[in-house]
Amino acid sequence: MRIQEELEKIQVPRNYKRSGKECFLDPYRKRLIEITPEEIVRQKVAKYCEETLKVPAECIMLEIPMSKYVAGAKGRADIVIHRKASENALYPLVVVECKQSNVFLTDKVVEQAVRYSDIVGADYFIITNGVDMEIFKFIEETNNYQKLERVLSYDEMVSKSGTIMPEGEKLPRFTLEQLQDLDLMREYNEADVWVFGGDTPSKIIPFAVNLYQALLDEEHKLPATKFQNYEMVEDLGIRYYDYSNGGGGHFNGLYRSFLVKDVEGDSQILSFSMFGTGESTEYDKANTHRKSYTILFVAIDKFKVSKAILEYNLDAFSVLSEKDVSFQHSGRISSLPSDALRKYIGKHSELIRLEGEKIDIGILPTDRLLFLDGKEESTFLYSFMEYAMLREKFRSNIRKKGFEGIEDE
Repeated sequence: MRIQEELEKIQVPRNYKRSGKECFLDPYRKRLIEITPEEIVRQKVAKYCEETLKVPAECIMLEIPMSKYVAGAKGRADIVIHRKASENALYPLVVVECKQSNVFLTDKVVEQAVRYSDIVGADYFIITNGVDMEIFKFIEETNNYQKLERVLSYDEMVSKSGTIMPEGEKLPRFTLEQLQDLDLMREYNEADVWVFGGDTPSKIIPFAVNLYQALLDEEHKLPATKFQNYEMVEDLGIRYYDYSNGGGGHFNGLYRSFLVKDVEGDSQILSFSMFGTGESTEYDKANTHRKSYTILFVAIDKFKVSKAILEYNLDAFSVLSEKDVSFQHSGRISSLPSDALRKYIGKHSELIRLEGEKIDIGILPTDRLLFLDGKEESTFLYSFMEYAMLREKFRSNIRKKGFEGIEDE
């Protein structure tokens, strides 16, 4: 099927500059991606899938490593289209392999797409060079892929392999009364969500779910604003992503992402979510099990590495009263001394206060539902963003300059 004319009409995403390089703000990964000829093709094909094939944007993922599905598998799929089975469960439906316009859609291209589709477990694969597009479907009876007469719409593909997901479905929110029902909250937590830890105190659970659902509520956007250390440029909404931390752990789920710009003019993507950690089978120094607790997880997207920059332990550091939760922190950051970070925060922060040996990040109410455009909620998130970014800058500067260099800043 010829698609060249349609692709030529599709606009590429907005441009930003980061570390001296021109970048797209990728609307699917919600990351800044360096502009290359290959990335231009990938962006246009992804937008074609969304606009012409009617694929929901949240079901489109770009540059997915095969090792995500099979340990040690090599290669990256340009695009993987998913179907949504539940609030937090996505299943591969289509692998899309993109080539430049001077590459013919030969058997070699088909073989590559077949290999990726087999690894991913997709029902279909699509190959395109920006001029032509072909679609293949897996036939169980013959145990191979067969070329179809025409490219199918998203609904047509889903209807042949599962239930159609209503487009634009709004994620439901609990009432304040429902949040207090601990049996309901635990049932919600065990339904592929896992927002809070199994050992998290009961008094924290309603608030944790309230905050998580506020992060997923796209009807309420965090207002753009500018501070001394950074500018909150845009609330990018929610996306499904998999971040890792320094210990090799993976945190995959729904995130609320924000485009921010630091004082050097570099644009970054910060992403927030809530997770309950798994109970460890190992023992700590006191010879007791490490418990399953709740974290407010903050990650940053970079060109080659996307990673956690703050895993805030609500069980350990938040202080709960009848009407609010105070977010405090010790300043602990890997093996680096906490007092050095506190000193750095005190010197450079505009929004955060120090109280003795504690860092006072902010406060959120517990007696009402939370919304990101609320005054208290936005104030809290602005402070939390600044804290996360200053921690990352402190860590980076230590690696580059050492402690003496940090003290001179």
